[in-house]
Amino acid sequence: MGDADFNVVLYPEIAAPTAKWLERTFGQPATRTVPIGVTATREFIAEVAQLAGVDARPVLDQDASRLPWYSRSVDSTYLTGKRVFVFGDGTHVLAAARIARDELGFTVVGIGTYTRELAREVARPPANTASRR
Repeated sequence: MGDADFNVVLYPEIAAPTAKWLERTFGQPATRTVPIGVTATREFIAEVAQLAGVDARPVLDQDASRLPWYSRSVDSTYLTGKRVFVFGDGTHVLAAARIARDELGFTVVGIGTYTRELAREVARPPANTASRR
């Protein structure tokens, strides 16, 4: 395990304690971004590239996703400004709230989780997202 250059953490509820131990023990950094949604996936690619010491710009400059176009083209009466409450495990709640707000134009009125591992992060959600547990 000590031979890895870095670790990828896809589910912080499960993997974060191990990733922190590997960082303390072997000096292996770990990703912090969960690649769910267009924006987070682009941030994840940039983070992995930085940890690997490579340039992500050639990949990120290719705008292959159609989701941003779709989000902008949908009639605003169907999506924009709709109010949503997101509840589930911490990883998916935080990702879904960000997608709903930033990529689909929903108003996130609250988020909640049944998991304790990310309860603090859910209690302190990203800006413009109300929180309820």
